[in-house]
Amino acid sequence: MRGTLCLAFWLAASGARAQQPLEVRRGEIQVRIRVGGTVVTDDIIRLRAAVDGRVEDLNVSTGSWFTGGKSMGHLANKEMAAILDSHNTTEQGVLEDRWKKVYEPTPIQCPADCYVLRVFIKNREWLKPKTLIVEAAQKLLLIGRVRPEDARWIKDGQDLEFWSVDNPSRKFTGRIARYVLDIQGNKVDPGGTFTLVLSPSRYFDPGTQWEGLIVPMVKKGVLIVPTDALIEYGGAAYLPVRVSTGLTTHELTEITAGAKEKQDILVLDDARLKEAMRHKMKPGEGAPAQLERQVQQDYLKPEPLPGPKIKNLPDPDANYGDDPYAQ
Repeated sequence: MRGTLCLAFWLAASGARAQQPLEVRRGEIQVRIRVGGTVVTDDIIRLRAAVDGRVEDLNVSTGSWFTGGKSMGHLANKEMAAILDSHNTTEQGVLEDRWKKVYEPTPIQCPADCYVLRVFIKNREWLKPKTLIVEAAQKLLLIGRVRPEDARWIKDGQDLEFWSVDNPSRKFTGRIARYVLDIQGNKVDPGGTFTLVLSPSRYFDPGTQWEGLIVPMVKKGVLIVPTDALIEYGGAAYLPVRVSTGLTTHELTEITAGAKEKQDILVLDDARLKEAMRHKMKPGEGAPAQLERQVQQDYLKPEPLPGPKIKNLPDPDANYGDDPYAQ
């Protein structure tokens, strides 16, 4: 008698997942590495007054990027400051442009793009030489941490998608750089650290906590199963699969489909079966169905009782001829 046996997926030792029959399918599999870290400043510069002067047209605020070489404001010397003060009726921008070529005020500017951290002065404030005006960072760095179990997948040049923990809907992309392991040359599983340089169009403020995703490997059109469906034993992986069965005894079962000769199998002990049932021989399953029906018919056929045979009585209306004793 044919039957089917469906071995349920093996329960993971750490969880109480319900067993369920699924199927092997062809699809896409990805290695997805979750990372995270914080944003730090780098290459700090401090802009100071080079000469005596008064701060004019200062237009910069803390926590913003400023283009390198572009003036944040100017330091006007005493002569230019006096001219600006004596022409209050003239439009300020027109007056400044007119006298800048003559007095050449000192510009306040970063040598390259910079992120302004602090502003120490205000417009029209008089400064002495070397007075601190602005503190800025020429770089903002995204520092990322990689867990030890994921470190082997990461390398420079991989794409990174990242977002702020406080605002995950706003996402940016970049490439991994300066990736180093925490411990070099030791027989351990170290974590890793990488660095990504941020820009004015793609940045978070210093101290921002962020999360991200790296996909170092993708395979398409391959056979896949849930990882929890696999059982490891003796350095090999086994997959419980559905098979069709034929003749079953207490010791052996015929496999009619779902497995091939010399295929490696794994026999689990009762403790590891969890909620799955072990396949057993059912009543009447040890013989083919035709033979079983024949045995049942032979068993139910009535048999004659033992003893002497009884002759049939003659028919009372039968005519046996003339009576020899008649007169």
